[in-house]
Amino acid sequence: MQVTAIKRLSTSAPDFQQRLDALLAWESDAHEAVQHTVAEIIRDVRWRGDEALLEYTGRFDRWSPPDAAHLEIPAARLAAAHAQIPAAQR
Repeated sequence: MQVTAIKRLSTSAPDFQQRLDALLAWESDAHEAVQHTVAEIIRDVRWRGDEALLEYTGRFDRWSPPDAAHLEIPAARLAAAHAQIPAAQR
């Protein structure tokens, strides 16, 4: 498991703007890479359906449900979770 430290920036540091620009530039590149990966996954799931969905579930969630129906969250469970969120946050 890879651990990533949170970078701390101080606006009073002499190299603040340079470090911030470098961080934002990396995030822009990473954003494009993520968008590309997401598009590939969506295309694969559309093409191969449940088979691809179950493969990605195993890969990303390390869970192998017997079929795609087991991925569905029952409406009652969703309603209970929704009810626990304070109204201001909903």
